[in-house]
Amino acid sequence: MHQLLFNSFNFAEVQHCFGELAEARESCEKLLRTCPSDFALYGAICALLARVLLERNEKERASVLVERSLKRTSHYRHIDMYLEARMAQAGLLAARGSLSEAYEVIVEGILHGEQKDVPRAVLLHAYFQQAEIAARRRNLRDLLLIERKFAARVHEGDVYCQLLLALVRALSAWEKGDGPTVLETLESVEVHARKGRYVCLLVKALVVETVVLREMGERSRACAQLNELLTLASRHGFMRSLLDAGEPLRDLLRDYSTTRKAGASVRSYVKSLLVEFERELPEAPSGIDGPGAFANDGPDPLTPRELEILKLLNMGLSRKEISDALCISVNTAKKHLANIYSKLGVGTREEALREYAANRSVGSGGSGPASAVRG
Repeated sequence: MHQLLFNSFNFAEVQHCFGELAEARESCEKLLRTCPSDFALYGAICALLARVLLERNEKERASVLVERSLKRTSHYRHIDMYLEARMAQAGLLAARGSLSEAYEVIVEGILHGEQKDVPRAVLLHAYFQQAEIAARRRNLRDLLLIERKFAARVHEGDVYCQLLLALVRALSAWEKGDGPTVLETLESVEVHARKGRYVCLLVKALVVETVVLREMGERSRACAQLNELLTLASRHGFMRSLLDAGEPLRDLLRDYSTTRKAGASVRSYVKSLLVEFERELPEAPSGIDGPGAFANDGPDPLTPRELEILKLLNMGLSRKEISDALCISVNTAKKHLANIYSKLGVGTREEALREYAANRSVGSGGSGPASAVRG
């Protein structure tokens, strides 16, 4: 029974690596129904399912699973399963924005793993997660250290882990400001990821490349990569990898939602992403400052909440979607919209959006790439 369960768990991990999130979730759910809850493997299954759910941005249930995984694993026994649990915990903390705490958790797990000779593949995945968190913290020194440790342990014939190492190197080059090296490295990663059907790695590479191209002012190339990214990510249900890119990707998606034509599934997916971005980046939802900002200088200016709703309206969200995004009732959203229409002197959604576009043009005062801030 033990070996059968372990084989099924390994298969679920492979599904996760290939970006088959729905299939990995189903496999983990089935395993949880059959694996005795007092087995250490049960904790590892909870950790893997938590990571799958976090990628889909289902943080509430992921939190329950992380707690279960930590209770059923220990670094005194089954160190690989303990490290899996720590990776899930760090992922949850990072998704909540607690990057320093997430970094401490993954470092502690790695230290135990290095001392007790954890299986190489598990340790390399932990190094990669550590690098992702270090990049979000803008910590070049730690990125370079992780890169050296990763390179010392990876085998030449291990294609998947070699691609992970290449992504770590791309993150280091990005932090150094070496855009051309980043793009060259990522292009190679994408070629091999497509060939090996490593969807998870391909999504991560496309996210970084899209944002780097935007920072370099190459918006047309960024939009081309964004098209591929959204098609791929929407098909497989990726959310977290895009949300972690922060404001630069959010701003690209805002433009995409109003200027690009896409299929119904991609449009719906972009709306869902923007709603989550508004929840996670509430400090600057209205875009009052910067090029292309809304000129809110009339005799009866819009309130910050009304500006926020107008921006969501411009993204194509319905009243129900706006109410869900802002955690208000549909009636409250309706009242805000009525106030917006009144202040803008319009009577319909279409007229409000035309007024919004016209006022943004007036308020832009010029053109040029905005400075990017990483999430």
